Amino acid sequence: MLEKQKLEIERQKKIVDEKNKKISDSINYARHIQTSILPLNEEIENSFPSYLLYYKPKDIVSGDFYWHIATENKVFFAIADCTGHGVPGSIMSMIGNILLNEIIHEKKIYEPSHILNTLNNFVKSTLRQNANLTNRVKDGMDIAICAYDKSTNKIQYSGANIPLYVVNKLGEIIIYKPDKAAIGGYTDDKFCFTQTEILIENNEWAYLFSDGFIDQFGGEKNKKYSIKRMKDLFLEMLNLSATEKFKAIENAHVSWQNKNEQTDDILVFGFEMHSKKKQN
Repeated sequence: MLEKQKLEIERQKKIVDEKNKKISDSINYARHIQTSILPLNEEIENSFPSYLLYYKPKDIVSGDFYWHIATENKVFFAIADCTGHGVPGSIMSMIGNILLNEIIHEKKIYEPSHILNTLNNFVKSTLRQNANLTNRVKDGMDIAICAYDKSTNKIQYSGANIPLYVVNKLGEIIIYKPDKAAIGGYTDDKFCFTQTEILIENNEWAYLFSDGFIDQFGGEKNKKYSIKRMKDLFLEMLNLSATEKFKAIENAHVSWQNKNEQTDDILVFGFEMHSKKKQN
């Protein structure tokens, strides 16, 4: 009797192990697909010779994503934090990436605020969020998008719950606040996102980040990293190179988290701004 029970337990364990392996293999391949649509480092380097990108999914696939397109006169870039993480978040990130490409390439919309307005409508339409369905999906994303105009040396910024931080050479942080509304979900499809225009100054650094870093629990008292510590970190990195800035962010995250579990996807994108010198 005991021998039969033992054999049955072993059989059931083998079934569970096989199913877990299939699930794990599927998610790992999903990561391969998700990674393939993210911008290549070479593409970003062509637009931003000096930049840092700290991207650390909580699970194998991520609900955070970054996006970049360069046209003849403009460079578009964005970071986004989709509802959830893991597989659900990664599905939303794929939708967001595809829709952003469509807005630029097919709709020819180049104003960041207009891009977010269109993205909001597209997400709500794609997920049928305006339909009178009992099980309708209310997921969406927070996102910040910037457009760098090479002809005017200006950056246009528009944000849905994600601000833009600029650190100048004097060690001052200028915060460009986002609209307090997400893309999709409960945001009305008639909501109008606003836009800010920023004059580029040489050697200033701009940062966009999702809330995964500042919401990470750790430290001696097991508290969230917090926005204040993030600001202090940006100031501490003022005179560092891009490589050194990346290492500073990585070290801050690893030392703060320590042995705790990572609580969310993490994405930090920073780049140095350069204005063209006027010809005499």
